[in-house]
Amino acid sequence: GNHHPVDESALPVTLPPRRGVATLTLAFRGRAEPTYLTLAGLYVLAEQVEGALAIALPDAAVVVTPGLDFEAGVGELRVTLAGASVADDAVRARAIEASTAVGSLSPSALAVAREAARAQHLARLETHAGWLDWLARALRYDHDTGAALSFERDLRGVTATRVERLAAALLNANHVVSVAQPSE
Repeated sequence: GNHHPVDESALPVTLPPRRGVATLTLAFRGRAEPTYLTLAGLYVLAEQVEGALAIALPDAAVVVTPGLDFEAGVGELRVTLAGASVADDAVRARAIEASTAVGSLSPSALAVAREAARAQHLARLETHAGWLDWLARALRYDHDTGAALSFERDLRGVTATRVERLAAALLNANHVVSVAQPSE
């Protein structure tokens, strides 16, 4: 394989502006082919990780945000946990363990995750912020803005193999950046 160090400066870690609630953010990063099919696979993988974390940490609010730096060829899943106990080291360990355990997908699990990712994408496109994300990506990487509209088709085409490859590339306990923010 062709291994290069991951340029972490290309993907800034931003924390949600939540006052009074402890948050833990985990950023899983790895090499990923810079295509919209890869981004679609990351959306589906994000749904899988979110589901695994909801089971492992039922008391925490969980949001998993996929990202892809098309210039650097780096994929990211950013996991944000919010709740009273998330600053605890045991919670961090359980979150990493649950995230990195996500692997092979049954056909029914893949179908559910694909549909959830598709519904989320369509809901985002009904907001200004959702379109802003797509337009900013198109401008930054000089892509066609039509990618936002054809992305639904990309999501339908995500295979279990693609998701499994992305999980193997990104969900590594040795390559996770974590930032804890205590409640104020």
